Amino acid sequence: MPGEFLNTQEAAALLHYSPKYIRKMVCLRQIPFIKLRGRILFDRDRLIAWAKAGAVEPLSERADALVAEIGG
Repeated sequence: MPGEFLNTQEAAALLHYSPKYIRKMVCLRQIPFIKLRGRILFDRDRLIAWAKAGAVEPLSERADALVAEIGG
């Protein structure tokens, strides 16, 4: 089954960014996109994976892991 492709407005809504910011990230090549027949499209699954890859662990989980690592 082919992936679902989103336009700029839909990608912005998914990521909770403005369409203008999405277009800026495209220009700077900071976000995965596809250019098809002059249209900028975004693979929904790749966007979600991209967003998750930039996720930062909450401090409490990191602190717990560090305490366990040092034997506290």
